Amino acid sequence: MNSYIKIPLLLAVLLIANTVFAINIKSIYTSACKSELGVIIDVDTNSVRLIGLDGKVKEIIRHEISGIAEYPLDLVPIKSVTPKSNSEIPIVQIKTRYENEIVDLISGWPIAFTEDKIAFLTLDGQEALIDRNNIWRVDLIDFKEKLPLNSSVLYAYHFQHPMGDRFCNDVMKSTDSHGKKMVRVLPQEYYSDLITIKRKLDHIEDGLEKVRDYNRSQNFYAVPQYFGLDTSLGYWISVGDRHGSSDLRTNIWTPFLSTEFSTGPFGYQQKLESGSGPLFFSVHEEPQTQLTYSIKAEYFHATAFIDPSLVLLGRRYRWQSGDLDRDDARFVETMTPEVGFDYGNWAINTIPLNDMNVGVKNGSNFQEFDVTVPRFGITYHNYLFKNFIQYASGSDTAGGRSADFTFLRNNFEANFWKKLSLIHSLIYREIDFKDSFNYKDSSYTNAFYLKYRTSFKYMYMFYLSHEFQKVETSNPEDHNYVKVGGNINLYF
Repeated sequence: MNSYIKIPLLLAVLLIANTVFAINIKSIYTSACKSELGVIIDVDTNSVRLIGLDGKVKEIIRHEISGIAEYPLDLVPIKSVTPKSNSEIPIVQIKTRYENEIVDLISGWPIAFTEDKIAFLTLDGQEALIDRNNIWRVDLIDFKEKLPLNSSVLYAYHFQHPMGDRFCNDVMKSTDSHGKKMVRVLPQEYYSDLITIKRKLDHIEDGLEKVRDYNRSQNFYAVPQYFGLDTSLGYWISVGDRHGSSDLRTNIWTPFLSTEFSTGPFGYQQKLESGSGPLFFSVHEEPQTQLTYSIKAEYFHATAFIDPSLVLLGRRYRWQSGDLDRDDARFVETMTPEVGFDYGNWAINTIPLNDMNVGVKNGSNFQEFDVTVPRFGITYHNYLFKNFIQYASGSDTAGGRSADFTFLRNNFEANFWKKLSLIHSLIYREIDFKDSFNYKDSSYTNAFYLKYRTSFKYMYMFYLSHEFQKVETSNPEDHNYVKVGGNINLYF
C-alpha cells in the first residue's frame, strides 16, 4: 500500500478511534499499606490481572482486595510489557471498514466499557476510545516476548496514598526517576466498600467477556450487523404490477414500516416489517403487502412472512378470472417460513413449507389453486456484496389436477458505496398445468433495485423490471411486461 492510500486510512482511524488524554492507573490494596499499581487488563471470578508499572503481569486474588484507588494520567509510564505465559494477556486487534477495505483500527487491551464505547490501552501507552458499531473483526493475538509500549515517559511519578503520605510513607509507589522531574499524583477516586469494589470489577469482567464473545461469535456472521437500530416509515408506488396486487387487493399507498433492533456487533438482531414492499425471497419481484419478522442469532437465522390481506379479504384474496389476461398465469405467496444456518460468509437457507396461490387462464378457461413446494437456497455474503440463490421444484396433484412448478431466483446485492446499494434479481418460473384444460408457460424476470440514503433521515428506493413470458398453449405467444416503482423512507 503506497503512501497516498495510507494517509486517508490513517485519517479514518483517527476519526473513528478518538484518543482520550487521560487513563486511570489503579492501585489495588490487599491491606492498608500493601498494593499493586498498574492497569487492569483481565478480571475473572477468582482473580484480577494487571500490568504493573515495571511491565510485569501481576495477579491478585479477588477476595483479598480491600480497596481500589484510581490515579488519572495522560499516558501509562510503562516502557514494556513482559507476559507471564503465551496466552496470559493476548493483544486485542480491532478491524473496521473504511470505504472498500477492512483496515486495522486499534490494537491493545480493552480497559473500560460503556454500552456503546470501549476504551483501549494502546500499544503506545495511551488510551483510545472506539465505537462498538465500528467493529468489523476482533482478533486475539498472543505475544511471547517482551513488548515495547513506546510511551514517551517525560516525568517520574509519585502516587500518593489515599490517606496521605504519612499514612504509609515507607511504601509509597514511585516510578524510576533517573534524573527526571518528580510529579506527585493524587488519587481521583478511592473505593473501600466491598460491594462497590465487586460492582466495579464485575463491570470490567462483563466488558472483557463481551469482547471475547465478539471473537467467538464472528465466525457465524458475514458482517457484524445485519440489522441496526433504525426505524423507518415510507410509501411504495408502482406501475405495471402483475403478481403483487389484484383488482381486490392493493400494494400501493400502504405505509411500509420497518423496525430494527441489534444488541451490537455479532449479537442478537431482529427486524419487523409491515405494509407494502418487495419480498426478496418471493416468487415475484413486485411490492406486496406483508408482515415479515426476521432474526439473526449466532449460527441461526429465520424469517416468517404472512400477507395480512389474506385475513382481511378471505376468499376474495384469491386470483379471479378478471385479474388475468387471455392466456396467463399469476403467482402470489401468502405465507412463508424460512430458516437457515450460517458459518463464515456462507449460509444455507430452507423454506420447508410455503403457501402460494396460483391462477391460470387459457382463453375462457380459468382455475386458481394453492401450491406448496419446498425451497432450498445458499447465500454468500461479505462486506462488499451478497449473492443469494434459491431453487424449488415440485408437483401438486390435489383435486385430480396436475401442476408441475419450477422456480429459481438469484439476488445479487452490491454494497461498494457508503450511501448507495444496487440489487439485481433474476427470476425464472415455469408451470405445467393439466386438468379440464391445459396450460404451460415459462417466464424470465430481470429486476433492478437502487437504494440511496441521502442523510440519516431519508432513503429513496427505485425498481425497474422486465418480465418475459413465453406461453406454450395451442396458440403460443410471447409477452413482455415492464414494471417500475419507487418509495421514500423517513428514518427516525
